[in-house]
Amino acid sequence: MVTDLISLSRNVQLRFSWRPNLRDERDNKFVEAAIHASATIVTYNVNDFRSPDLAPHGWTVMRPREFLARYL
Repeated sequence: MVTDLISLSRNVQLRFSWRPNLRDERDNKFVEAAIHASATIVTYNVNDFRSPDLAPHGWTVMRPREFLARYL
């Protein structure tokens, strides 16, 4: 199952003139990639990724259980 998800992934180059300002600086790279790919971040730590400043940029964050329920 994980290998199926990996086979659907693709590398992206990040080209943004701004950086998200999350509480944990180490999480910013995930948001940049998700915005670039209009992707979903799947994590147990959804609260750290919810910010009103990021909502209009076309990405989603959800818990693993939500992701599995939606896409399986």
